[in-house]
Amino acid sequence: MKLKKKYLFFSIVGILIVAVLGIFGYEYQKIQSTANTISTNHSLASRQQLKQGKPFSILVLGTDVGALGRGTSYAGNTDTLELITVNPKKHTLTTTAIPRDTLVRVETKNKIEYTKINAAYALGGPREIKHTNLVLDDYSTE
Repeated sequence: MKLKKKYLFFSIVGILIVAVLGIFGYEYQKIQSTANTISTNHSLASRQQLKQGKPFSILVLGTDVGALGRGTSYAGNTDTLELITVNPKKHTLTTTAIPRDTLVRVETKNKIEYTKINAAYALGGPREIKHTNLVLDDYSTE
């Protein structure tokens, strides 16, 4: 009986270890994918600013288009907004979380209105976020 309990215990522990490693592997892959997107698609201006020693800012947007049939016609809201600023002279990287309920000024169909920053993405995508009062050099969506 003791042998069965020991086998069951080690089986459960083994399954939990495999599950945890799988989750960490998946998250690591997602982070690498986002980093590669930033470094390949959005890097020309950033590289030039790095060479000149000027600070630059990238807005990382976590978008939610939903899985319940919204399709590709709806841009979705941004649930997570992180402003990353790199200062090559000081060798610093600053991350600032932007609350999704922050009111920003946006232009929509020839009128100016104030809306939550997470809805600004749905109104016009990343370009609309760049036209808010944030000082940005680039953006990345995931």
